[in-house]
Amino acid sequence: MESTIRRRAYCYLCDKDTQVARRQIRFNGKLEYHMVCRECKEIKLMGKDHEGDIKQYVLLSEAWYAKSRLGNADYTDDVNFGFYSPDGGTSGEMSVKWYRLQDNKPPSPKLECFSDAWHTLAQFKDVIDAMAEVDGQDITPKEFCQLLGRCGFVDATPRKYEDSYPSRRFIPIAWGFDEDGAPEDE
Repeated sequence: MESTIRRRAYCYLCDKDTQVARRQIRFNGKLEYHMVCRECKEIKLMGKDHEGDIKQYVLLSEAWYAKSRLGNADYTDDVNFGFYSPDGGTSGEMSVKWYRLQDNKPPSPKLECFSDAWHTLAQFKDVIDAMAEVDGQDITPKEFCQLLGRCGFVDATPRKYEDSYPSRRFIPIAWGFDEDGAPEDE
């Protein structure tokens, strides 16, 4: 969120005497409000520095919740990857999904990225270069995860229910879960 009140003052980040506004920025892994100039906001901030975040991926077909997520999906598998905070949340993520385009051919991978993660996509030049090396090949989800591993990503797939909810007090009790918080289909 940005304040409409602008004034001449020193920027919190670059220390230039310039036009500043009160802006919400990510600083040392936390969202804070500071008087920041337009250049610093556009270049460095708004959660785009990925400071302290970890490059991770999740392979949907191996997650404990795969059956419910893939059941009615129009794709056969999904690998989400991006920068993830150790405290939870992400500063940018995208996915590669596999779609069956022809009955007698293997599913084809498709990169999907929302506009708020384009900056993150630009940080993954090594991933794009590695993908270019297998251009036109319908690599499998596991092969794509190996590619991510070679680019420094960590496998964060929650293969067991407990991997997603290590503390029972945070388990959502809702449709699809029994009274102990475990999924009903397992």
